[in-house]
Amino acid sequence: MCTENAKFTCPEPGKGCQYWHYDIGSKITVTHDGVSTEVKLHVAPSEYTDSLSACIGPLHWFNDWPRLIAFIELWRRQGTHTFLVSVQSVSKSVQQVIDYYVDKYDPNFKTFYVSDNLEFQHCIFWSKSKYTFLGDVDDFIYIRNRSYNYFDYLEKWLAEKSDFGALKFSHVGLTFRPRIVENPFIYENFLTFDSFRNPITFDNWRFPKTIFLTKAVKANWVHYPNEYFLGKTAYEAPKEEALHLHGRYDFDLREDINESSKLYPDVQFFEPNKIDNTLKEIGAIVREIFHGETPEYRGALAHDAVERCRNTGWSAQSGCLEPGVSCFDDLFPLDHWVLAEPNEDGHYVII
Repeated sequence: MCTENAKFTCPEPGKGCQYWHYDIGSKITVTHDGVSTEVKLHVAPSEYTDSLSACIGPLHWFNDWPRLIAFIELWRRQGTHTFLVSVQSVSKSVQQVIDYYVDKYDPNFKTFYVSDNLEFQHCIFWSKSKYTFLGDVDDFIYIRNRSYNYFDYLEKWLAEKSDFGALKFSHVGLTFRPRIVENPFIYENFLTFDSFRNPITFDNWRFPKTIFLTKAVKANWVHYPNEYFLGKTAYEAPKEEALHLHGRYDFDLREDINESSKLYPDVQFFEPNKIDNTLKEIGAIVREIFHGETPEYRGALAHDAVERCRNTGWSAQSGCLEPGVSCFDDLFPLDHWVLAEPNEDGHYVII
């Protein structure tokens, strides 16, 4: 919700919503169109574990289960302890992936927010880890000194900078050859994970992504925190040390990127002497997730439908877009969806 004026209108293009802080009691009542519901108050931890949590942006009409598996496997093998996921609408195949990794997820207070600024803020309160990353399933942080995992690298910065609050990682384009998802999609080829053998980095400027000291952040944003407690601040990791690798869907479609495009040839996700066994292990995990059956992949269909719907919405909108409603007819027939629905025993609250 935008709280910049009493009418709660959408912000102008290029401007975000201001986040307001309130001190509240033990109960929260949310009222919408005359219907009220009481929501549990989630209290931020007073102590944090020596770990890293990855907070993934809302999974909304999300059915790209191969990329979700790639994200989880690459991040957890660098020491990520917990994955925090907001589920609004996912395919049954994505739900199977989430169910398999359920021990990595916090099962409580999963809430979908239509307003992104609330989602960004929510990660601060949800995370019980000393450090938290906020991003999407196509974001990867890469530490070029392979003797460090994520946590140890952040601890080095914290020890050196007394006002350390967050670390920004410069954006670098990422794709794979072969691609994680080739067209046509062949399940047995995907299971080899040969794409992980050949990451291709290329020059592409965008905003950085950030891992932050959870207790230090007062107001968050998708790329980096906007406000800190106790005079903390953000630092930038030198590209010589670490990178934000961004494997966008549309980067895979580019035909001009190939072996000669490699900006950082040293980028390899696994040790050469261990990669064969590691990729076999990940392939075995995927078979276990789907109980030996062959799952369907309809990610490209949904992606294209979202793009068409969004473009239509932007050109016609006179107020706030409602993606969960306006794209429903276009997307619902394209896959078998699991939708978050409020119920007394559920962990989802639709607001």
